[in-house]
Amino acid sequence: MRYKKVHVYIYVQKETNSIFKVETSSEDGTLKVYDENGNLILYRKGLRRIEIEMIERELCDLIKA
Repeated sequence: MRYKKVHVYIYVQKETNSIFKVETSSEDGTLKVYDENGNLILYRKGLRRIEIEMIERELCDLIKA
């Protein structure tokens, strides 16, 4: 059994007090965004590793702010 490396981020949007869960996988080249009810609201596939890394850096900057 092979496990895939997935990063999970939790983001709170201050304007609407909404909670989002973001999952990224550079192995699959996927990005998934879920709302606070667990509904998938955004799915992107076919992303390159560098694009995933840029998105992750941007998410970290948002979380730190």
